[in-house]
Amino acid sequence: MRKQFQHIDQVLGDSSVRYFAEGYRYYDIQVHEGILKDRELAGQVSFNYCGPERPRGEEVHVGSIEFTALALQLASHALYLMIGLSNEQISSAALSDLHIKLRSPQYLMATSYRVKVVSSTQSAESVPGTRSTFAITIGTQNSILIAIDHQRPYYRYLDPQQRLCLDCEQLYSSGYKNREIHIEKVNLITEQNRASAYIRSIVTEGSPMEKGIGSTRHMWLPTDALIVFGQLMQALLFTQLGIDRLRCPNIWLRQLTLASGRPIFEDHCDGAILFHDSREVNRENQKWQLISLSGTVGNYRGKFQVGFQKIES
Repeated sequence: MRKQFQHIDQVLGDSSVRYFAEGYRYYDIQVHEGILKDRELAGQVSFNYCGPERPRGEEVHVGSIEFTALALQLASHALYLMIGLSNEQISSAALSDLHIKLRSPQYLMATSYRVKVVSSTQSAESVPGTRSTFAITIGTQNSILIAIDHQRPYYRYLDPQQRLCLDCEQLYSSGYKNREIHIEKVNLITEQNRASAYIRSIVTEGSPMEKGIGSTRHMWLPTDALIVFGQLMQALLFTQLGIDRLRCPNIWLRQLTLASGRPIFEDHCDGAILFHDSREVNRENQKWQLISLSGTVGNYRGKFQVGFQKIES
């Protein structure tokens, strides 16, 4: 069955209370002062939320958008402190790929982070010439691997015990939230496990984009792609199961892979997803549904595994 909608809100309802539409704007990520020692950047990060309650009264947890923004924010600091890039070089850098694996939910609290350099070498696959890969650990169980393409670093002295400077806002501390993403011309083909849409992006005035990875020009951001992936996933899932947001518990991200092609500077693009596998598992005497999906949004290719606790009818 094919269903068509002019706007995603016709499928998912009021955007003001949905995480992937507006809820992510209510999160605040605070990276506290860290120390670079023995080629490892370590410190504390806290997560706060000041938005509407979850529809079923469930505890608020950190989502895919926050983990991605945090990874890019920490990668910006690591490029400066550990690789030797200038702020101008960091602003012209771009995400190559990102892998997130979550073994436990991250709730609203302070936790530790650690960043290590996995590699930093010249690469024929990197348009600016160099690719640096960082391993990031959030808490004790959640891991992120992120690769950034950038210019060759300037030769400047790196203090092995340099402290992290947090004196300004940057794109992935707050600027990524100053954007409007419109998902239109939505097509849901339930029997083929497919969904597609036309996407428009509007950057609001006053966005603090003077620093951070990819802040030189307005382009489609990884967080923009996740906003679209998440809503297309929910639209297809809810339509297939005949439920709505109020009858579906929190959907948990388990794994995420995001790869970027050449940046897109236009204000519109296409998006599509495909469900590959859906299976039921038992965890702590509770039934969970796991879904694997993939898709594209603009220049981003994504693969995900998500899960939610099944509601017995």
